[in-house]
Amino acid sequence: MHFTAQVGNYTNQNLGDKMSDFKKRMDIKREVIEREFEMESIKTRVRDIEWLIEMGEDSNDGSFDDRRKALDKLKFVSREVAELKIRLLDE
Repeated sequence: MHFTAQVGNYTNQNLGDKMSDFKKRMDIKREVIEREFEMESIKTRVRDIEWLIEMGEDSNDGSFDDRRKALDKLKFVSREVAELKIRLLDE
């Protein structure tokens, strides 16, 4: 004989599925927060590089290339954040 516990309209399996879905959503939200923090860090780096360029410092040491790389990384991370947010909406 097999017994299934039921709470309200949810069985053990349903509750497990709900908790699993909740954990997935929380993991995605955590990743969004981490990526948004990374974006802010990159923006700060770009501002620092631009300040060095304006001051005429470090212009021969690849500051323009560093700025371009940081902006490319920012674009990539921004795309990741958008994809994560879309996943959250889809779940």
